[in-house]
Amino acid sequence: SSSDFSTSSHYCQWLAPADGGCPVPLPPGETLLGRGPLLGITDKRVSRKHAILEVVDGQVRIKPIHVNPCFYQSAENGRLLPLEAHEWHSLKFGDSFSLLVDKYIFKVISAHPVESTVRYQYIKKMMLFSLIAFSYR
Repeated sequence: SSSDFSTSSHYCQWLAPADGGCPVPLPPGETLLGRGPLLGITDKRVSRKHAILEVVDGQVRIKPIHVNPCFYQSAENGRLLPLEAHEWHSLKFGDSFSLLVDKYIFKVISAHPVESTVRYQYIKKMMLFSLIAFSYR
């Protein structure tokens, strides 16, 4: 049935690492960002509780919660700017944020069909292939 493909059961927002790593799905609600397995960060300059990312009704926002700042780059502007700590900052699709000034940069991407691109289709296909390959190990 078509209800098997409801958008609520699929992540519509993803973080694409600027270094070309695997995209990270964003569940609805709050996600703690920092050092650890979710983003694959082991760098001690990044706190385990560095920032909170929140997804509500398809809107994404970030709140830095550590003394080391997070940085923001809009899709239109090339400069990374520090974000004020303990304040929510909206992120649009195509915007990027980083956990250090020049490292751990992630772009917010969407998986909505209207916004899907050839690159996204490729990523989705590659992720599907890796899941299939992994399940046959």
